[in-house]
Amino acid sequence: MNTGWEIIISSIIIIIGWAVGHWLNDKQELHNKKREVRIKYLIDAYRSIASAANRCNQASKEQKFQIESAVEDIQLLGNKRQVDALKKMKEQNKNDFAEVLMELRNELRQELDLEEIKEPFTFYRM
Repeated sequence: MNTGWEIIISSIIIIIGWAVGHWLNDKQELHNKKREVRIKYLIDAYRSIASAANRCNQASKEQKFQIESAVEDIQLLGNKRQVDALKKMKEQNKNDFAEVLMELRNELRQELDLEEIKEPFTFYRM
């Protein structure tokens, strides 16, 4: 009789273990997917801003639209430092995105396990 209970208890433990494992796996997959989407949008925002920034008011209409879209993405998906850098830039009525780009660069490099870069952001224009 003991072996019957042992089989039932073992089966219940296995089923509970499988359910918990499945739940934890789903939770981790959701976290990873959210992280991937956030990183993708922030990389796109970084590229859009970096591409159009510091062009001495020569940015095309398309580039200006991309900056607006990037700013919206940062306000939606960025961290507090990134949003604060945008707010500070707007309050100072400046179009200098260097601090915003540095914040994006720092977080993205950290998320992607890349070495931290302390040098200030620089623009190279042809």
